[in-house]
This record gives sequence, structure tokens and C-alpha cells, in this order.
Amino acid sequence: MKLHLRRPIFFAAFFVFAIAPALDAQSLQANSAPAGLPAVPVTLEDRRAALAEVERDYWDNLLRHSPELASLVGDGRFNDQVTTFTAAAYNDALGREQGYLMQLAVIDPTGFTPQQNATLDALTARFEQDQRDADQKPWETPITASTSFAGIYPRLAGILPFAAAKDYEDWTARLYALPEAIAQATEEMSIGIDDGRVPPREVVQKALAEVTAMARQKPEESPLATPLKVFPPNVSAAERDRLREEMLAAIEKQVEPALLRLEHFLEVSYLPAAGKGQVSAGTREAQLLSAVLDLRVRAEESLGPKFSATAFHDEILKEGLLPVDTIRQHVAAWIEVQAGVR
Repeated sequence: MKLHLRRPIFFAAFFVFAIAPALDAQSLQANSAPAGLPAVPVTLEDRRAALAEVERDYWDNLLRHSPELASLVGDGRFNDQVTTFTAAAYNDALGREQGYLMQLAVIDPTGFTPQQNATLDALTARFEQDQRDADQKPWETPITASTSFAGIYPRLAGILPFAAAKDYEDWTARLYALPEAIAQATEEMSIGIDDGRVPPREVVQKALAEVTAMARQKPEESPLATPLKVFPPNVSAAERDRLREEMLAAIEKQVEPALLRLEHFLEVSYLPAAGKGQVSAGTREAQLLSAVLDLRVRAEESLGPKFSATAFHDEILKEGLLPVDTIRQHVAAWIEVQAGVR
């Protein structure tokens, strides 16, 4: 079923801006607002805190609903989860951003520092841009030149830390969840064919080759089994046998059959439709995931033992509101500083 996105963000923001000046002094002093609207922060301290809360909540929600990205930046809360690839999930994200935009709309920036004003502007611009981008239905093109299941997950397997048995258990749980995500993405791509939103032929061919290679390997030779090559000393021999058996079973009985179904879809339905319409670059989360994955690999290769996942997370978080290309430039400069190049 196709979902049709509504566009309440701009109207909601306008309404909040329109009524905010009319709120009486008593309601302002009480830091309250009419039912259904966010409370209006009054003091400079409260207004700064309100801005910081929106920024913090936005980032937390971004990681919560993009668990692979969370893992990459060192937030392990969602290591056993995968992204939901549905129009409904995208709609939910827009709804959350609508709420953030309404919170931002009642914040008076008087007295803010240049950085706080920049954050307020960046957040507002990002949420409004996401609403405009929804017109291109980016959830219908989960496979792009830089993002695909067969391209992202093998790289994750080789870069995420596996320091305890739980890390292996989380990865196995993620593998068990992956077929559902692949099925969701396939359904959205099918709708994308009807809408004329299919990547160029060379992009689909590349994804098809990656999927074919992964789907037809022995489980123990799959890049998804990379964590099994080396176990940390704190994992006992008995645990190693159990973890190996569970992970290989997930690859053989769950992931590879799902990849074979995806291979069939790409070859029979998607490739013939390739390049016949306008497509987006994928969702913002997918673009950010690909960029952060590239940067994480670069950081680990450049810094070696100097690499800190915590420091990397803090650096990404600090610049998380910037465009992807700017984040690449900023973190590349940070890597050079950490490496002593500059």
C-alpha cells in the first residue's frame, strides 16, 4: 500500500510563530502553552536549554532509528537491530521532525551566541529540507551508488568491534533481522518501479553483482562471518563454538535465502526498469551512514592504535548538523590532526 505524506510542518510552524507573540504574560511566566503546542521558554537559560534539548533528542532519534549508524559512531545501544525500510517509518521520522520544528518555532534567539544561532538555523533548515525531499520518495530507492545491503553489511562486519560474546550475539541477532529489512526494501523498490524511481543501470548492475557474490558463498566464507576469524581472549572455547554455530546458521538459513530472493528481484524486475526516471540519492540516514562508514575506515587506517571510537563519535556528533560533504571535510581534517599531520 502506498502511503501519501502530508505536509503539515510549514503550517504548524507558521501557526506557532503567529500565536507565540499573542501569549499573555502569565502563560509565559508559567512556561506553558495552549493544548497541543510546546511550552514557550522565556529566560535566556531556558531558551538555550530548549535548543539543546531539541538537538540532543534529534540526534538520539536519528541513531535509534538508524542502528547501523549508531554502531559506527560507537553507540552500542542498538547493535542487535537493523533499519526499518518502509514508507511508514519515513513518515514517522517526518512526524518527529514536525514536533521538533514546532519546539524550535517558539524559541526566541535573542541573546544566543553565533554558534547557537547557527544550530537553530541548521536544525530548522534540515527539517524543512527533509519535508521537501519527501516529494522524491527516497525510501523507494534504498539501493544507490553508495548504499546497498550487500555493500554496507560486509564492511560493517569488518569494522565493528567484537570484544565480548555479546558483540557476536548482537551481530547474529542483526543478521536474523536483516531478511525482514531486505523484504521491506524490496517492496518499496517495487513501488518505485511503478513511480519511475529506479537507479541508473550501472548502479543496479553493481548491486546485483554484490548480492550474487554474497548469496552464493559458503557461510563460513561469507564476509558477514568475518567476526569469527578472530575471537578475543575473554571468550571461552565453548562460547566460541556456540557463537560460531549460531552466526553461521543465521547466514545460511536466513540471510542467504533473503539475498537469493533479492537477487531474483534485481535481475528479473529491477534491472529491466533501471534508469527510466528521476531518483533521489537515498534517505539522509543512508547517505550519512555511507559517509560515516568511509570516514570510520579512513580514521582506523590512518590512526591505528590512536583511534578512539568515543572521540570519533564526539566529532561526528559535534558536526552532525552539517551537510554530508562538509562532514567528510571536517572529519578528514580531524583525522589529520589526530595523526599529527597538522
